[in-house]
Amino acid sequence: MLELELYKDDLLDKPALLAINKMDLPGAEEKLQELMKQLERPQDYLHTLPEELIPERQIDFKHIVPISVATSQGIPDLTQCIRRSLDEQAELEIQEAARENLQSLHTSSSHSVQHKQRLPLEHRLD
Repeated sequence: MLELELYKDDLLDKPALLAINKMDLPGAEEKLQELMKQLERPQDYLHTLPEELIPERQIDFKHIVPISVATSQGIPDLTQCIRRSLDEQAELEIQEAARENLQSLHTSSSHSVQHKQRLPLEHRLD
C-alpha cells in the first residue's frame, strides 16, 4: 500500500483485488481465515505494525481470491475476477466519458444559443 501511495496515489481509487497465494501449504486455510478477519477490521490490527509501515489510506479490496500457483488452485477464479473487474472499470470509464461529452455539448450549445440571441437579426443564419 505504501508503494502505491509513493508511486501514484490515484491508484488507490481504483478497484483492488487481493490474490492470496500458497493455499496448497499446510495451515493455509487457518491463516486465510485470520487474514480475512484482519482485513474486515484493519484498524484493530494496525498497532501491530511499525509506524512507518502504516499507510495513510487503507485499500478496500473488492475481491479476495485464494490461489495456489503450484497447484493452479483458484487460478481460473482469479482470471475471471480480473476480467470482470477490467470490464466493469472500462464500462465506468465509458459512462464517465459519455457524461463529460454530454456536459460539453450542453455547455457549448448554451453558449451558441446565447451568441445567436445577441446577434442582430440580419446576421443570424437560422
